[in-house]
Amino acid sequence: MSTRRRLWRLGFLLCLLASAACFVLAARRVAASRSAEAAYAALRADVSQQDDAAAEAPVPTAGPTLEEVLAAPFEGIVDADETKVPADLYTGLTDSPIDFDRLRALNPELIAWITIPGTQIDYPVARHEGDDQTYYLSRDLYGSPQFAGCIFMQDVNAADFSDPVTVLYGHNMTNGSMFQNLYFYLTEPDFLKTSPFVTVRTAERVLVYEVISAYCADDLNLMLTRDFTDPDVFSAYLDECLHPRSLEAVVRDGVFLDADARLLTLSTCRAGRPDTRLLVQAVLVYEKEVSDP
Repeated sequence: MSTRRRLWRLGFLLCLLASAACFVLAARRVAASRSAEAAYAALRADVSQQDDAAAEAPVPTAGPTLEEVLAAPFEGIVDADETKVPADLYTGLTDSPIDFDRLRALNPELIAWITIPGTQIDYPVARHEGDDQTYYLSRDLYGSPQFAGCIFMQDVNAADFSDPVTVLYGHNMTNGSMFQNLYFYLTEPDFLKTSPFVTVRTAERVLVYEVISAYCADDLNLMLTRDFTDPDVFSAYLDECLHPRSLEAVVRDGVFLDADARLLTLSTCRAGRPDTRLLVQAVLVYEKEVSDP
């Protein structure tokens, strides 16, 4: 057999082995993703207090239409007594409490729960204290190694979401899990209208945010590279949220943000673009104590 033919066969065999290895790795990731989603589904059922909430839910009062809500300009946080959002809509967003005693029994670093109606995003939020700011990037809700990771907050953010800007991170999974559905805000023209709200629950409070923009940005760590307690830095970030320097951007019309605004920034990676991130920006429009009627 000639040397050329032997080299060709060796190259073919190596390519075949590499393809097989890639297939096995992809299959394992798919299986792991399905297993992770099954675990989250079981967790949702375990910690949900929906039945109790439904029995205690107040009768909604009349309010403006959703179209009127979306057309109204923002002026920082909207006081609960002066909210532009219909009472029945807020009831629907806040009447699914989470049993945080059960959640923390599984992992004391699970500090919140995020839900975006109209998407698959319905997950606990983890926060690890320590030097590793990306601890949950490759660990599941139990803190065990898992490439799909967990929705997480870095410990430079306050666990009660009281900072001017709170950043949550999650993977862009091909099966639509974690933060993949954030791309709907960028790719579906009416998604800002059909799924405008993000609900965050903690053991003490329920917070409702309204999405104001989605755009692509660089991969700099926002909380580690900017001091949002500096009024000038915060003002510049508000301007960036409303006037992103990106060709891939969707921004709600008529939005005004003042110095009292509190932002939730949702960040996820982009397939094939490791140097960029998709950012979805939302402003706090309502909050209440969990014991409030």
